[in-house]
Parts: sequence; structure tokens; C-alpha cells
Amino acid sequence: MSNTPLKWNMESGEITEIPNNTCCFTGHRVIPGRDYERIYYSTKENILKLIEKGVDTFICGGAMGYDLMCGEIVLFIRKENPRIRLEVAVPCKNQDVKFSDIDKERYRIILENADKVTLLSENYYSGCMHARNRYMVDKSSYIIAYCTKKSGGTYYTVKYARKRGVEVINNK
Repeated sequence: MSNTPLKWNMESGEITEIPNNTCCFTGHRVIPGRDYERIYYSTKENILKLIEKGVDTFICGGAMGYDLMCGEIVLFIRKENPRIRLEVAVPCKNQDVKFSDIDKERYRIILENADKVTLLSENYYSGCMHARNRYMVDKSSYIIAYCTKKSGGTYYTVKYARKRGVEVINNK
């Protein structure tokens, strides 16, 4: 019998194998300044623990705030550990249209240095961010989150991950 984790898709009723080497991220767009350093180092520590467990692929959504932080941490760790891979799941082409100039530059650097960029939609549509989040969760056996509220996209993604049997590590 295989040690590969299985997921049951409640909608289709299908059981599928999931890779146990993939982790995605979800988190709020705003991280209070007083918490930034703690969240940064906690996230980095959790990424390193997962690498020790055999995780080698990380997926971030490239949104402002926590996503950009996570992408930068993975790229930093990859300098010392070249087997690590970063995928950026982009919900729509102009995701960065409302980013500050600094965040646009951070986003550009992450995209240019990612091992894979997956564009899920050419255009923005209502629900494209949720579609991106479901894509990331469905490809992962772990999710590292920064979730402090019981509402919004991050909460929805954590809830969806739990429903799908994905191990949630919350850096709140």
C-alpha cells in the first residue's frame, strides 16, 4: 500500500492521491508593523520544518502582504537549498494593478525568480481569487497561514483546506 496521502473530493466523490511534498500559503494583505518580524521568522521556521519533512515545492498566490512575504522567504531559502521550488499561482494578469510601487517591484522579482508561474485567468472576474486559492490548496498537503480573523479570503482558504484534509499551520 502506498504512503501517499489521499483526498476525498466531496463534490465529485472521487478519491485522489495528493503529493506530500507541496505546501501553499494564505494570509492577510496587511500585517501590522509590530507583528511583521515575528510572523516573518515564524513562517520561515515552519517552511524549514516542512523542508525537513520532505516538502520541496511551495505555492504562493503573489498577493500583497503575506503572500509576497512568503514568496521572498522561499526564494531566500532556495539560495541555500536549490532543490526547493517556488510556484506563483496568479489569479489574473493584472493582479498587481492596485499594488504600491514597492509591492509591484517585489511581485515582479518573485515572478521573475519563480520556478513556475501559473496564470489561472487572463482577466479579473468576481471569484478569481477564490479560484486561485482552491487551486493552491488542491495541489498541497500543507498550508502555512497567517489568519487572525474569522472572515475574508484567508479564513475561507483555511476552512477549505481543513475540509480537504490539508494540514494547516497558522502563524497568527
